[in-house]
Amino acid sequence: MKARNRVALLLWGALAGAACGAGGDSAEGEASGPDRVERTDSGGVELLTWTAETLPDPVPGTDGTERLRIAPTGPGWALDGVTGIAAGEDGSVVVANRGDGFLLRFEADGSLRGRSGGLGEGPGEFTALFGVEPRGDTLHALDFLPRRVAVFGPDGALVRTVTLEAAGVRPLELWPVEGGYLSVGPTTVGEVSEELRSAQRRAEVSRWSAEGRHEGVIADLPGMEVWFQGIETDQGAVMTMVSPIVSHRDREAFTGRWLVTAHTAAAHLDVRRTDGTLVRQIRIPALERPSTDVAWQALVDARMADAETPGARQIVRDLAEGPRPATLPAFGRLLPDGETRVWVALPDDAAAGGPTEPRWAVVDLETGELQVVALPAGFTLRRITPDRLLGVERDAFDVESVVGYGR
Repeated sequence: MKARNRVALLLWGALAGAACGAGGDSAEGEASGPDRVERTDSGGVELLTWTAETLPDPVPGTDGTERLRIAPTGPGWALDGVTGIAAGEDGSVVVANRGDGFLLRFEADGSLRGRSGGLGEGPGEFTALFGVEPRGDTLHALDFLPRRVAVFGPDGALVRTVTLEAAGVRPLELWPVEGGYLSVGPTTVGEVSEELRSAQRRAEVSRWSAEGRHEGVIADLPGMEVWFQGIETDQGAVMTMVSPIVSHRDREAFTGRWLVTAHTAAAHLDVRRTDGTLVRQIRIPALERPSTDVAWQALVDARMADAETPGARQIVRDLAEGPRPATLPAFGRLLPDGETRVWVALPDDAAAGGPTEPRWAVVDLETGELQVVALPAGFTLRRITPDRLLGVERDAFDVESVVGYGR
């Protein structure tokens, strides 16, 4: 990826004082037009704000070279619902294939090396394979429904199974760390009345021991308000969920050093230590987008296109009829690039006349430098390595291939 067009984020003392309520001494940096820098440390949280009104123009995020392509089907595999990709130092990749519950291991040339797992409830099998994360020479795969982690060795053999004890949070993302795991998952709390139930859906960052013991919530992340509207029928009351469809989930990434979280409707990134302590907030006001009629309809259409079942499409309809938010999503998925940088998926506004290629903001968590890159159309990024971008491409028939582009 080219290193031009980077824009320094600004440390804005006045904003820090207003946000944290305790302004510190500010050291004013050299003025450079709109890139004037001020540093303020307030309450131990460093606030970095980019004050430019627009994002920089995108530059190519790849070198244009296709270094890996795994076909939709082959001897011993059929890609169906890829939920995660892990990469080895030798160029090999492991694909979490939720359709058949297998971890498919491929050589650097795309040929199948082996597979582990499969659908089932036995050791090393999965009922809902939600992703795979490496640590050292082992792979940790999350089975969502039973809260279970299967750990596989470099040869694909099952090393152990860890069952996460029942807790208020059900992990959607899970990362192996020293002595255990970090997870992010949703929880819902609220009040019930005769006619309407209002709930606040939130995400919790939890820590788990290596044996699966829940060691507590280390961060409670902002969520969204959800309304369940009661409808009386002959068979009883039916609760229909209505809510803004734009912020039904927080986004997060673990770099190995920092846990980075962002709400889809807020234009800032929260940078935390592994114990949950908030140390830095990076704000990008240029991503704040009013909810116009055209943009709102484009978002609803995009959600509907992604819905794979009649039930999922009905949920989108219900959500679209609910309260409309004042702003549209600021961010999509977050992915780490080493220990100090995070790639942030920018909103897809193609239906509203915006760019058709995927765009990502690359943010340095230490310096605040920001760059916008463009990726090939139809490519969904899933994993970043020092020399490749790994992801999924879908053809006109919605058939998946795993592709790797050079950086």
